[in-house]
Amino acid sequence: MWYRLPPVGNRISLACGNGSERNVELLFSPYRLRLYQSGTAALASAVTAAMARRPTTSPEVLLPAYACPDLVSAALYAGAKPVLVDLTANTPWLDQTQVLEKINERTVAVMAVNFLGIDERMSGLRAIADRTGITLIEDSAQCLYEPEDDLRLRGDFIVQSFGRGKPVSLLGGGAVLWRDPTLGLGLPHVEAVESSSRISGTVNRLKIMLYNTLLTPHIYGLVERVPYLHIGETRFKPLEKILPASAEVISGLRANIVHFRRNQNNAQQWIRAMLDRLCLKEIVDLTRLSTRPVEPRFLRYPILVTDSALRERLYTGMQSAGLGVSRMYPSALPEISGLTDILGSQARFPQAKIFAESILTLPTHQGVSRRHVAAMEKIILSHCAAHTAC
Repeated sequence: MWYRLPPVGNRISLACGNGSERNVELLFSPYRLRLYQSGTAALASAVTAAMARRPTTSPEVLLPAYACPDLVSAALYAGAKPVLVDLTANTPWLDQTQVLEKINERTVAVMAVNFLGIDERMSGLRAIADRTGITLIEDSAQCLYEPEDDLRLRGDFIVQSFGRGKPVSLLGGGAVLWRDPTLGLGLPHVEAVESSSRISGTVNRLKIMLYNTLLTPHIYGLVERVPYLHIGETRFKPLEKILPASAEVISGLRANIVHFRRNQNNAQQWIRAMLDRLCLKEIVDLTRLSTRPVEPRFLRYPILVTDSALRERLYTGMQSAGLGVSRMYPSALPEISGLTDILGSQARFPQAKIFAESILTLPTHQGVSRRHVAAMEKIILSHCAAHTAC
């Protein structure tokens, strides 16, 4: 069967606007903004600024043991040692007791991840950062800043990403947001590209058209099988340099952000209603962890399946039906290919391991229909017939 829903990804609008970083910054008011070529570069820039605020030899950055390998790439590029912290049980949140235990005179920052739109417990981390003098970096690469978030976000720096599969994608680009004018002084300054040649603009439009085409289930199902493309794989890729965002990203960013904010996300409402109907003890709806007064837009719909055999059956069943299910990151960071030698000497992280072995994500992008959610429900019911409801 060639039909496959992508696990994540909305179509990119080809609409362009005024290619100005200032015009993009207005969408994130009251925050200041600097654009880079990727979310990883933006994160590395925030770490660099944190190191400037707290000069020390052999700087260290704390980050969750279950996360995207790009967090490690960013820390290493900036010249900081990534120090892993285990999760709180059955959540994507940092264990704040461990955070306090691991802070020392070399610690310059802690990275707090808003996982797929689920807020970290920022108030506690904010208090820890203020008490110890370290920088709090809020990684919101998987969740677009919304105007009402101003009362919620508490990071010294907030990082956004506009790469493939992000809430707003331009196939590249990232941003650092901050409010205190003195914070931005430590960020690497790269001159934005104000214009581009007609050829590069045409090439970029062709890339976007190709990306949009690949989101078509029958096309995605075919391309997914091409082994050397590594679609959907979690891989460690070192950051080589920090560059400005391209003119094409800057020109298309405002239109795509506005479009995203206006667009309704019905899929996550259908999935939540489906899970509420089933009410199975073996399935934990992680979106219920969100503390926002208004339900956020989840990049993917994350659930924990506490029975490992059931998780494997659900994954296999939905994958065979082409329903866009994903295991997210396959393991804790020390077990990711390419990171074992870098992180393997650190302690074990049992909660991160359990989380990695329990999580499944369901797609919430604009290509998901009620029919797809009904098919998910049918598969869950067929494999959970022997399990008790709550």
